[in-house]
Amino acid sequence: MGTRMTLCVGDRRLTIIGDSTVRELFWATAEKLDRAGAEHAINAVEKHSNVNFSRAGVDLHFIWDPFLNSSALHQSLAAYRSGGDVAASILVIGGGLWHAGNLGEKYLQYYGDSMDEIMPFMNPRWPEEMASPYTETFSTAPNKENLLILAPVQIPRYGDLKPERAASITKNRVDPMNHYLRQLHMKQGAHVAWSWSHMVRQQPEAYKKDGLHVIGSVAKLQMDIIFNMRCNSYLLDIEHSYPRDNTCCNSYASPLRVQKFLLMVTLGVLPLSTILAAKEPHRLGLLPSRRVCHAVTVVSLAVCYCFFTDRTPIFYKLHKRYLSEEFMIMILVVMALGVLSMRRSVPSLIVQGQQATTLETDQPFLSRDQTDEWKGWMQFVILIYHYTGASRVLGIYKIIRILVASYLFMTGFGHAAFFYRRSDYSLRRSAAVLIRTNLLSSMLPYAMRTDYAFYYFAPLTSSWYMIIYLTMRFGHGSNTSVHFLLAKVVVSAILVTGVVHMPGVLEAVFQFLKVTARINWNLTEWRFRMGLDLYIVYAGMLSAIAVIKMSESGNVMSQVQFARLRIFSIVAALATIGVVWVALKSITEKHEYNSWVPYISFLPILSFVLLRNCRDTKGVLSLGLGHWWDFLLLTAIFFWVSWHVGNATNVITGWIVDPGEGRRHVDLGPSRVDVDLPSHKNPTAQPLTRRYWLKTSVLREDLKFRLAIIVLFMWMLNLLYQ
Repeated sequence: MGTRMTLCVGDRRLTIIGDSTVRELFWATAEKLDRAGAEHAINAVEKHSNVNFSRAGVDLHFIWDPFLNSSALHQSLAAYRSGGDVAASILVIGGGLWHAGNLGEKYLQYYGDSMDEIMPFMNPRWPEEMASPYTETFSTAPNKENLLILAPVQIPRYGDLKPERAASITKNRVDPMNHYLRQLHMKQGAHVAWSWSHMVRQQPEAYKKDGLHVIGSVAKLQMDIIFNMRCNSYLLDIEHSYPRDNTCCNSYASPLRVQKFLLMVTLGVLPLSTILAAKEPHRLGLLPSRRVCHAVTVVSLAVCYCFFTDRTPIFYKLHKRYLSEEFMIMILVVMALGVLSMRRSVPSLIVQGQQATTLETDQPFLSRDQTDEWKGWMQFVILIYHYTGASRVLGIYKIIRILVASYLFMTGFGHAAFFYRRSDYSLRRSAAVLIRTNLLSSMLPYAMRTDYAFYYFAPLTSSWYMIIYLTMRFGHGSNTSVHFLLAKVVVSAILVTGVVHMPGVLEAVFQFLKVTARINWNLTEWRFRMGLDLYIVYAGMLSAIAVIKMSESGNVMSQVQFARLRIFSIVAALATIGVVWVALKSITEKHEYNSWVPYISFLPILSFVLLRNCRDTKGVLSLGLGHWWDFLLLTAIFFWVSWHVGNATNVITGWIVDPGEGRRHVDLGPSRVDVDLPSHKNPTAQPLTRRYWLKTSVLREDLKFRLAIIVLFMWMLNLLYQ
């Protein structure tokens, strides 16, 4: 906090003038800079005196002036109006309780006179009020503009006041002074921190035992509001960092040229193209089909939605607040709805013409239905985890790390099984996988002013796909040999470990990207992400090899042997989960846990897989939402958008990979429904449309050429992105 405060305030002072209620703000600020030094200073200074405190290049001044009529106050106001280095960067003035307690019946007149003398010094160049007296919204102070704030009269806990104070400091005296401030606020634009009163209203725990002063944590939050107003926009202009942790008082930068281009295309060109493709299919032969136009529009609108929600002030931003009760209730609701909605899976179908036939091609162990179920309930848990800010709880973080590793385990299992069984190492298939995985996460950086590595899971799974591809592709003619497969996996693990942990290779790659394409990724973060789950993908690959080889062996166990094996597997899995859980409970630091995760995450994951497959069940969970209105609304929007974006991504992927081939989706492995559409390979299929938008044979036939155009376009956007 000290560094950021230094950047904001610079070599200017921060001055607080008034009684003991605003003195709490002074000490709260001092503790932000140096807690130990502030505690020592509190015990060293006299109670009713001026105090100076300097740390980290920030000078704090407190002027004891409970009646707001001292010469020091007028000197500070004169310096504030003149500006320059002698003026306070932030000037906070507050009092009133001494007027009520010591000035008899004329307390309001004297308080009003003090406020009237301060009002001419209010900065006319900042016309917006700090906050409405009846709301909690804030405006932003201009960058580096000096800030003069009036504190509302502190509303005490009247029942906790000492008898001598309670006799004169009454509600009938405090309320008229605050009413006078409201009149100044509404009629003359006084900048009053009304939110300070809102923060402690009906909050007895916010006060000290004397009923007059707020506790230190509340005073810090009150000063945070001032620093937000004074510093947030200025610091963001300096740091240019995303994501923004600040929730208020941000000045949102105007969109860059690339962002404006994307907004114009998404909000203007694409909707118009979709309409024209639907109404004028013959006149506009250069347009893709209506279905493709609609898909491109959906994905682009989703990206624009992200931009408007997070990069504009249209929506309020709030800090995540973790509450254990809220987290557990959400988890229990999802679990209950998931169990209630469990159903049997539907066998895969293939539709040819007007007839549909059952085609069960999936392996029974860790089938597509099981992995879809697994990913589904984990997605709900991870969504709740991020929504509630549960990452600060180490126990929950440990579980979520295992869930993330589970995704990567399934990545290794699924791709290794596919490559082994189908030996499809074509560019078409790899392009389809990578485009589908990265379409949204490749568009978001241009709209959100972030980078591709910021959305780390897509590049992480893409990197592991390429590692799996190269591992399985090398000498694939000998993949039927178990020893050869195991040797390849071991060598791959050794090479990848060296690349991740030994300096040199990643540095060279990142430097090459920076020089050639102006790509600036966080190497430290990427190395951390790769190393965190370094071996779980290989555990998935080895599991796939083991399952396939066992199924190929043709050995059939008797019912007694199978029952014994199942019991042994269940006992071993439960014991493993118990041992791992006990061992992990002894780890009390996140960094220590992260160092163990790459080596132990496969144990609970494999145990879960064994338990999940101990019986021949294929339930697919269809889960529900929580009952909190905010969570309900945001979750509904999230899944509605995600559903449409997912479908649109499949359409766009098929269009890019093979625009002339009429397949509804690209073969990415076992699928539930596969529909034949017209193509030059299947002329007997019934056509859905006779119009294909690509007239150039090179674009239609050459996938490499299409991919090169996409890469070239992204490279140009990188060069233009400033």
